[in-house]
Amino acid sequence: MGIYLDHAATSPIRPEIKNLIAELYDTELGNPSSRHSYASKAKKVLDDAREEIASILNVNYANVVFTSGGTESDNLAIYGTIRSNLLEATKQKFSTIIISEIEHRAVLNSADEIGKIFQVPVKKIPVDSNGVVLLSALDEILDESAGGISKCNLVSVMASNNEIGSIQPIKEIYTLVKSANKNSIFHSDAVQGVGWLDPTDIVGNSDMVSMSAHKLGGPVGVGVLIIKDDIKIMPQIIGGGQQRQRRSGTNDVISAAAMAMALKLNSKKDHNYFHELKRSFLIDLKTSVAGVTETVPEEFSVDGMCHITVDGVNGEELLFLLDESGVAASAGSACSSGSIAPSHVLMAIGAAEFGKAFIRLSFGWSTSEDDLSQAVLILKKCIEKLRQ
Repeated sequence: MGIYLDHAATSPIRPEIKNLIAELYDTELGNPSSRHSYASKAKKVLDDAREEIASILNVNYANVVFTSGGTESDNLAIYGTIRSNLLEATKQKFSTIIISEIEHRAVLNSADEIGKIFQVPVKKIPVDSNGVVLLSALDEILDESAGGISKCNLVSVMASNNEIGSIQPIKEIYTLVKSANKNSIFHSDAVQGVGWLDPTDIVGNSDMVSMSAHKLGGPVGVGVLIIKDDIKIMPQIIGGGQQRQRRSGTNDVISAAAMAMALKLNSKKDHNYFHELKRSFLIDLKTSVAGVTETVPEEFSVDGMCHITVDGVNGEELLFLLDESGVAASAGSACSSGSIAPSHVLMAIGAAEFGKAFIRLSFGWSTSEDDLSQAVLILKKCIEKLRQ
């Protein structure tokens, strides 16, 4: 493999997890919902995975719902909560869905769609130039949305942005939301954040949290939604009623075990190491190449991501040359990589400028100091070639 600096899109699967998956595929596992010895083996693997995740995140065993990944977790949180509360006249009514301007499309589009279906207004919280939610603006929206005890809000703000890495003040947001109306529900998309922030802080200051294994060195196709005890959701997938009627379908036992191991290995990550890695990389890059700027300063962004602007070059051309030279990077979210228009995130922070390249370089478990030293040399060569 060359120099892989696109962990924010997906992280290569860890050897330990690859070995676990191979071992479990060699084990005779049945359907965990059946009643024989093969099923018992599968149920134990599934139960152990759920217990492991619950222990790491300091939540109850029943709070862990396995999904197919971050997008489904976000959809289940948004659709499931709104539908559960609005389809029964005896339940509380949501007055507003509140999200930040820079949410992942899995939240943005879910909120817009369910808002149209049930005629619930969707309000977007603006962010500052660093991509951080303006708490004063959220406070104003919450005040405007106040509808007494019979009405509440569904608020969803990501832990850190998947494109520029900006960290959100989750604790302060949660406090504001609950102060405005204790019955309001707060969800955080932590798919990108859990690899670089303390997941217990995010979960401890949220009612629901979305996570995905493939951002942590696990396989693609498995995630979790953490749901607090008193939160009611309506399932999006209807069937046999597995996972306490919240997500039907035969449980993917092996993927659940892989998700648990990914979180466990992530909890041992040396964040100080990555902090220094990022700092030395940026110093080296900016010293070596003129016209390179961080989109978000270090103090406002996660240690695993560098989003930079490069003057005088085209972003697509730079990414092409980097790929030819063995460096994997991206312009932003892989979910909208086919678009040539400025992203909604760059538009929100006022950074969508012509004549500049916007490049996201993201690190992970396989990134070494030598990788980044080599990446600086290759970036310099590619940028100079394009400028000529």
